[in-house]
Amino acid sequence: MKILHSFNPATGEDIGTAPVTAIDDIAGVVSCAQSALGAWRTVSLKDRAAMLKQAADKLIENSVSLGELLSKEMGKPLARGKGEVNHCGDWIHSKVDEMQLALQPEILADEGTESTLFFDPFGVAAIISPWNYPMSMPQWMVIPSLMAGNTVVLKPSEETPLIAQAYVDCLNEFLPENVLQIIHGAEEQGKTLVSSDVQFIAFTGSRSVGKHILKSAADKLKRVVLELGGKDPLIVLADADIDAAASYAVGSGFENAGQMCVSVERIYCAEEIADEFETKVAELVRKINIGPWDDPQAAMGPMINQRQRDHVIGQIDEALDSGAHAICGGSDHPERFVKPTVLVNVTDDMSVMKEETFFGAAWMANGCFTSRGSKAFFSY
Repeated sequence: MKILHSFNPATGEDIGTAPVTAIDDIAGVVSCAQSALGAWRTVSLKDRAAMLKQAADKLIENSVSLGELLSKEMGKPLARGKGEVNHCGDWIHSKVDEMQLALQPEILADEGTESTLFFDPFGVAAIISPWNYPMSMPQWMVIPSLMAGNTVVLKPSEETPLIAQAYVDCLNEFLPENVLQIIHGAEEQGKTLVSSDVQFIAFTGSRSVGKHILKSAADKLKRVVLELGGKDPLIVLADADIDAAASYAVGSGFENAGQMCVSVERIYCAEEIADEFETKVAELVRKINIGPWDDPQAAMGPMINQRQRDHVIGQIDEALDSGAHAICGGSDHPERFVKPTVLVNVTDDMSVMKEETFFGAAWMANGCFTSRGSKAFFSY
């Protein structure tokens, strides 16, 4: 049996393993999910919600140990890891009641004719989730799928298999057998799951993989929900509260070491306030402490792996070589980390302006773009 190793991204320490799901076994996993579907879809919305609320209580009860595992495996500071687990528990409690209301049969009346609209499950949902929020991201797809009466096969990122397995184990204490299953592996496991006999696919990740999934799903008209990457801009107008705008830019940009799909990746700022905005951002960035998950002073952790670190530093170096200037950071990055960096004089032809930095998230902002294009600003 092949084994998937999980590593602490701050140290490279091997912190645990998960069994890689054999390609030939995935059809059997999906078949089990199909077999469980008939009984699960007959469970009332109220009872589904009750099971999931029990699981939510379990998550909150174990938020310390789960938060430590999450932080150690993904690299984010411990407070963020615990917060993610507690958020997941609270989110289930707050959202499943809304889902019950949304899924109730709806009566439609028109000119003396009355119809009832029922919401039936699609069938087996294949969910492929990323590593940057390794509990929240799968949950946002898993819980609605289960509440709607689907059974679920989850393929988490190969970077964070341990916390994903712990999450599924927690939910499965309260769910019927095979309603929620997990498979482990990388690209081949994901492709095989997508092409298997599933009826619904939810994926969060890169545009290139999203395109492949759409092509694969088209043949059998499988339903697909995609959350893909982009290059999110922040626009700061001349009458903006500069302190608030700078605080938001840095908070959004450096959260989770920038490894977040809704991070600010570009900033366009009115010329008349650009210098002041740039200065305030740099001041805030210099205060960011970097360190491992268990450093209580750390506000920003490492890159998830060396490939991501090389990519980020490569974009910074390319910008510097092409005429950008670092007013903080930019070089001498600690091993496994990227030093918080602010660059000015960034131009549209640089990769930090046009290419997503995080393969699913990091902040590569390039703001302070004036109407004449004479000033550009980038921060990681």
